[in-house]
Parts: sequence; structure tokens; C-alpha cells
Amino acid sequence: MREWLEKRGIDYKSYPVDGEWVVPRTYDEAVSNCRDMLFMYDIKPDDEILAANIKPCLDTESGKYIERTQYSIEMIIWHA
Repeated sequence: MREWLEKRGIDYKSYPVDGEWVVPRTYDEAVSNCRDMLFMYDIKPDDEILAANIKPCLDTESGKYIERTQYSIEMIIWHA
């Protein structure tokens, strides 16, 4: 995007944006989310492997499985 704007002589400002998405899930929701992702890649999920990888991630305070996604992006703003 930056290159496209610069080639056209369009002024812009850019700002770094960092953060974290946090999604608490029940065990069934966490398993369903993992299954959906695996199916997208034509992988048949194994329930034992899913359980072995999901159950240790239980947040004991909330009783939920916390999915965290950290992000760092650049926001570009311009007026044409």
C-alpha cells in the first residue's frame, strides 16, 4: 500500500498498531475451532491429540481455554 501511494504522490501517515485479541472458549468451543481449522487443510482431527494439546491450556481462574492472538500491524491513513 505504501508503495502504491508513493508512486501516485499521495501523502499519508502511518501508525504502528500492536495488541492482542483474547477469546475465552469452553473446551467444546476450543475443540470445534481446532477441528474447523484442520478440516480446512483436509486433515482428519484425532480427538486424543486434540485433548492432549488443548486440556493443558485451561485457565484455572476463568475455567476457560484462552485463545490469544498477538498482532503488530501498520495502519496507513491517506486522503486522495
